[in-house]
Amino acid sequence: MRVQFTKEELAIIERRRQGDQEGVIVSSDQQNKTITMAIEISDVHKFNMFLDKYLKDPNIKDQIGAKCVHVDFRKPIMTTELIAIQNYINDIIGLNKTNNDTSSDIDLSEDTNDNDGYDYGEV
Repeated sequence: MRVQFTKEELAIIERRRQGDQEGVIVSSDQQNKTITMAIEISDVHKFNMFLDKYLKDPNIKDQIGAKCVHVDFRKPIMTTELIAIQNYINDIIGLNKTNNDTSSDIDLSEDTNDNDGYDYGEV
């Protein structure tokens, strides 16, 4: 088990302590929370080997600072699908405007690093 950070890791940690959030994928307020990350599997057999060999190993869990709590087999939900559902519900309860496009009042400003059109369950 590794007990020391590399120089690069220490530099990133120090920058983040000083408030620099550039390049942050997982913010510090996500500590001890479960997040969802979608991955595209190119080789099922290699991926299964990876899950079995590494993510079940408690030493690896300590090294990467995370553990595997679930594997989700559903396809990612596209943001446009969520907006369509919101518009449908707003139509039912009478909150929608007269336009029928996919524009919405949803605040997506937190999705600054998510330009692929999918919602992976980010918190």
